[in-house]
Amino acid sequence: MLTGNTQFEYELHKLIDAEIERLKDCLTSISTIPDYSTYVNYVGQIRGLERIADYCNEVNTILSKR
Repeated sequence: MLTGNTQFEYELHKLIDAEIERLKDCLTSISTIPDYSTYVNYVGQIRGLERIADYCNEVNTILSKR
């Protein structure tokens, strides 16, 4: 059985992954990228979400060492 914190983490990772996939889909559609600045914005959002996921994993590592 999952604890509340584990369930929260699992759902958060699912949402992050889903948003990354949505943004990647936007990058593959020419109609959603009218200019270079929009492209850079999407890439920056993806990188930011990936960093959040990395931070979540790092927090788990820190907590498991306690």
